[in-house]
Amino acid sequence: MNTMQLAKQEITKHRMKLLAYCLIVAIGCSIVSLLFQKLNNNLIPMIFAFVINLIFLFGMNLLYAKIVKHEEYSYKNFSEILKYKNKLIPLVFIYISVIGIGIFLIKLALDHQTFIQFLPLVIFFSVICFNCINHLTLYEILQNDENIFKALLKGVKLFIHSKGIIFNILVKTILIIFLGSLVIYLLNIFVYAPQINQAMQHAAVVDEQLLEPFFSTDISYLIQSIGMQLVVSYMTIVSGMTYGVYFYQQCRIPKKRLKK
Repeated sequence: MNTMQLAKQEITKHRMKLLAYCLIVAIGCSIVSLLFQKLNNNLIPMIFAFVINLIFLFGMNLLYAKIVKHEEYSYKNFSEILKYKNKLIPLVFIYISVIGIGIFLIKLALDHQTFIQFLPLVIFFSVICFNCINHLTLYEILQNDENIFKALLKGVKLFIHSKGIIFNILVKTILIIFLGSLVIYLLNIFVYAPQINQAMQHAAVVDEQLLEPFFSTDISYLIQSIGMQLVVSYMTIVSGMTYGVYFYQQCRIPKKRLKK
């Protein structure tokens, strides 16, 4: 059975339990974000969500590793990330630096009309590739307790050797985003269906201005925020589990063969 088949098997078996953990984090981050928005502060919730999700992602990769190696796991395993705190802290600063450089390059690209039309596509591919490299880096830390820079370098090398896996991840990501966005939109409509129906019956003209207030409430924000975090989480589960299977398969391949 090849990498994609094994990964699909494991994802199907464990995705609901993993998504339950993701739901708890998504609710927590969304509530904190909403509270700070009420105080007209968007910077603190962004930093909070970034750090929490990065730490949570490390914990999730720990669970992926246990799944791939057919070991028992539970929410209690998240505490094991404390053993790797000395490597996790530098990793946070590395990622903040990468994001800072990315924002700087985006600002430069905005000054050139030729690049603007390609910018969303470049960002999309960059984020997906960076996410996959991140998984492989974390597996190197977990498996071999590597220095953070060596782990990152090995993660990049393994990613380059992954060949067709990245294409599969990209296709699945596009599909997940489309389906996730559709579900969130329909859920919003379901929640506000009675109010929307009543408004439409008494309105002279039905347009975006009539419907927009229903999608700008706190409940709507939470639906969209939690929903989109779950969509991203599922994408992470798919890529993390797939590259988990790939990583541990490569661990069993002789180094000479891997270098070819």
